[in-house]
Amino acid sequence: MLAQAGLLAGVSESKPPSARIAMTQNAKPIVGKVYRLQFPGIAARVIEPPPGVMSVKFPYLVESLFLRSRWWVNELGEPDNIYSPLMMTPAGRAASLRRSHALASQTMQRLASQ
Repeated sequence: MLAQAGLLAGVSESKPPSARIAMTQNAKPIVGKVYRLQFPGIAARVIEPPPGVMSVKFPYLVESLFLRSRWWVNELGEPDNIYSPLMMTPAGRAASLRRSHALASQTMQRLASQ
């Protein structure tokens, strides 16, 4: 429903999957956009960090009103600590697809060699 309303960044049903993967490989989170979290039905917004505060490994500050918390994430949506949820960014989805394709090809090679 959020995707239909256009509230989720990086979601496009009109383009073929290969075009979406190519488009999102270098995509970075955008300040002000709302992204899905790993938890079903919960979203978070990327917000501007406070002046003078910056993290090198995790440059994006995320805020969830439902969870009543803020945390830092990297370009792939990975949080800076284990207690914060993963944010589903376009770059993170593309990396996840690449990992699953690599795993599938390794499995196929192993099966073919047996």
